[in-house]
Amino acid sequence: TAGYDAISMTSTHLQVQDSAQQAAAIGYDTLVQKKSQKAAYAAVLRFADEVGYDVVPGSFRVSKDRTVTVTFRGEARTIASSHLPRVKDYVVATGTGTAGDPIR
Repeated sequence: TAGYDAISMTSTHLQVQDSAQQAAAIGYDTLVQKKSQKAAYAAVLRFADEVGYDVVPGSFRVSKDRTVTVTFRGEARTIASSHLPRVKDYVVATGTGTAGDPIR
């Protein structure tokens, strides 16, 4: 079980980070196309729902230069976390993605 849990936690952390980066890119692309922060946020929420992660409340931001930042939260599926309270801190993964104009 320790090996499974370690792999699950590591892969979840990597997947959450990658998904947050993808979400930021989707948000930025939507912002540029539709010129709407609401549309960009809605696109990020749809993507989060598709991949099964949560958008951390208050983490979606659009800066003055239209850079989009968002943080995702996900939980690894483990066996030990239900039996070992100290492991629970490692089960939750967050990742922040940022996307903006690549020419800047």
